[in-house]
Amino acid sequence: MDITYETHLTIKKDKLCPFKLLIGTIDGDRGICNWHENIEVLLINGGDGRVLYGSEYLDVSDGSIIAVNSGALHRLCGDGYDILGFIIDSDFCKENGIDTSALVFERCFFDDEIARIMKSTASTVKSYTDAPTSLGGARARCAVLELLIKLTERHSAVFCEIGKERRSSEEYVKTVIKHLNAHSKEEMSLDELAALCGITKYHLSREFKRYTGSTVFSYLNVLKCKNAEGLILHGKSVSEAAFESGFESLSYFSRTYKKIMGRSPSAIIRRR
Repeated sequence: MDITYETHLTIKKDKLCPFKLLIGTIDGDRGICNWHENIEVLLINGGDGRVLYGSEYLDVSDGSIIAVNSGALHRLCGDGYDILGFIIDSDFCKENGIDTSALVFERCFFDDEIARIMKSTASTVKSYTDAPTSLGGARARCAVLELLIKLTERHSAVFCEIGKERRSSEEYVKTVIKHLNAHSKEEMSLDELAALCGITKYHLSREFKRYTGSTVFSYLNVLKCKNAEGLILHGKSVSEAAFESGFESLSYFSRTYKKIMGRSPSAIIRRR
């Protein structure tokens, strides 16, 4: 489960290769929504599943390409499909004349040429990350830029004004997500969270569920469980981690953690 707002500071540190290569298998539906300024491009490289994009689920299958726009809420979900892709630093894009914050990319499409470029680019970037050299970094930048140019030429449009209601709803959800991340250990009510956005708790509940697929407090429990897991991995006892993460009782933490993570908290200790 990823952090809900991702800054990707690590890729900014590497000026030769300001990208993140994504290779893996999506297995399960326990992820939580996240967003970031950088664009993310994913190729489904076997299997099928779904992507929660904003408030809609997109069906994906072998060969599908997903372009996650700057600032878009998204979550990958499904059982056993492979992905290959990139997170591309927004500053790199702007420095090369492509302002991804001013573009809207097609969310899901098939394009054999871009799929080919993505696979070739993945090989180039991996060669650099395995054995970094100045020349390897130059090759990686050229490969990613070629992908970016093709993607922009074939599957983007200049940003057009999104409907006010939809834009506001996404901002409400992002505001609450940021607050939950910053204050996950504190007690809070739905009324307090709704007040941050100037809306009713009923409106917040409906929009939060629509965009994340989760209730506000289910989402908060995921954050608390991840925090507790980190504390246990760093030497805290299960009970210490539970209370420091904001759970009122050890038994409730144990039940919640097992429901969300699929294993008991004691299993974390064996990973230390």
